[in-house]
Amino acid sequence: MSCATGARGNDIVRQFLTESVLIPVGGGLLGIGFGFFLAWLIARTAEWKTIVTTTSVLMAFGVSH
Repeated sequence: MSCATGARGNDIVRQFLTESVLIPVGGGLLGIGFGFFLAWLIARTAEWKTIVTTTSVLMAFGVSH
């Protein structure tokens, strides 16, 4: 069976698996960074006290997958 020119079946599977891990992890990290930024911005502009706990970060990262 011919897949892509020069690529073996294992290479293609490895690429799909790598992408399926890196995209959600990257999105989760960006989301966590954006969440920290928004918490800081709200605390700064509205003068509210914001608390970011480790549990909330882990839960947000967990559901990003």
